[in-house]
Amino acid sequence: MKNLLLVFLGSGLGGSLRYGVSMLLKTDTASVKFPLATFISNTLACLLAAWLISRLFPQMISEPAARLLLLTGFCGGFSTFSALSLESAALVRNGNWMMAALYVLLSLSAGLAAFWIFHTGSVSAGR
Repeated sequence: MKNLLLVFLGSGLGGSLRYGVSMLLKTDTASVKFPLATFISNTLACLLAAWLISRLFPQMISEPAARLLLLTGFCGGFSTFSALSLESAALVRNGNWMMAALYVLLSLSAGLAAFWIFHTGSVSAGR
C-alpha cells in the first residue's frame, strides 16, 4: 500500500507540473500547430529520469521508495504518451500529416537523446 501511495503522490505532482507547463505556454490541443508543451514536458521528464538513474539512485541503492516516488510516479506523471498520441491524431485529423510525423519523430528523438546524453555522459565520466 505504501508503494501505491508513493506512485500516486509522485504522479500527481508530475501531472500538475505538466499541466502548469501547458498553462504557461497556453496551448490548446485542437488548434496548435506543434504541441510544444507536451514536447517540452516529455523531453524534460527524460532528462530528469536520466539524472535520477545516473546521479541520484546509485547513491540510494537501498531506497526503492525514492525510485517509485520520483521515477515511476513523478516522471511518469510529468511525461505522457497519451497526450502525444492525442495531439498527433489531432494534427492528422486536421490534415497536418507532415507536422504529425515531425512531432512524433522529434518527440521520440529528443526523449531518447536527452536520456542517452545525460545517462551515457555520466556513466562514461565514471559517475
